[in-house]
Amino acid sequence: MIGVIILMGTLTIIVQLSISSRQTERVAIRQAAVLEATRDTLNAIRVSLDEAVFLPQENALGRAYLDVLDLGSVFSPIASKLPTIDVSGGFERESASGVKTGNILVYARQERLDEYRCASGRLYRVPIYRFHVYALTKADDGNKSLTMGRWVSEPLADSVAIGKITDVSDQVEVLLHLMNGTPDIDDASHRAIEVVWSLGDDLASPDTLRRITVGGGLDQAPPSARKIWTILADHKKSRPDLFHYNGIAVANNDAPKALGIGTFGVKDASGDGFPHGFEIQIVGSLVARQILLRLVLIDELLGRPGLFTASHVIAFTPSGRTS
Repeated sequence: MIGVIILMGTLTIIVQLSISSRQTERVAIRQAAVLEATRDTLNAIRVSLDEAVFLPQENALGRAYLDVLDLGSVFSPIASKLPTIDVSGGFERESASGVKTGNILVYARQERLDEYRCASGRLYRVPIYRFHVYALTKADDGNKSLTMGRWVSEPLADSVAIGKITDVSDQVEVLLHLMNGTPDIDDASHRAIEVVWSLGDDLASPDTLRRITVGGGLDQAPPSARKIWTILADHKKSRPDLFHYNGIAVANNDAPKALGIGTFGVKDASGDGFPHGFEIQIVGSLVARQILLRLVLIDELLGRPGLFTASHVIAFTPSGRTS
């Protein structure tokens, strides 16, 4: 009997140690998943921002650009605020009277340089842009969970480069090449382009967005499939949920204080709330612009709000190109 009791006690200890070891291992695996999701997302944004040419901010122009992007076809962002560019300040915790933090990142970047040789023998180079958006959205789980969506636009051709083609026949040929997605000088074919954009110009101007016509001209009216001017999504490049499918969520304003929600922005509980676990600040002049991103993710699979990561990334955008 004594031997049985000792054996049972030993087995109980072994089982408890085994369970504890498995739990520790599972927690470590989930922590690694959260860290990897944070690192990969911020690195992807940082690399993409290296080619940024336009950074809308929280003003009338920035809101106009945000409104013309067809975000709803991919995901529905919560009520968000663009960052306000501080040309003379630095990264800092803001006060209610000095608001500059945002929680939605919108930028246009040059995706490639289209090179095409016309029948005349002349070679033309046209920058091709896409808008990118990273924004918070409600997870489809019936709870208060937040995730992040990535939205990427259709390609847009540079209006200035098109305008510099002074030969009418060459301009028609280049526009038809872009519209039909025919091979470029390297014999590479790309997605057809419908829209020519005047980089960063006021959307109230009729020449800011123009469509390429079937005859190789430019028209101020939107393409026939669009009742009003909108910039459409590229659904192959966009993703409505970057995290939640993997049991990871963006921390919201109700997260424990230890997670540091509102490290830079002032927390606001009204409406959808602000800023939650995604904070952005942009500082510096055109020749020295810097971007701060703070992303706080938590693991929901184990129900452990303490499993989180917070990362800061400072991206240096190309000198003199962003506005």
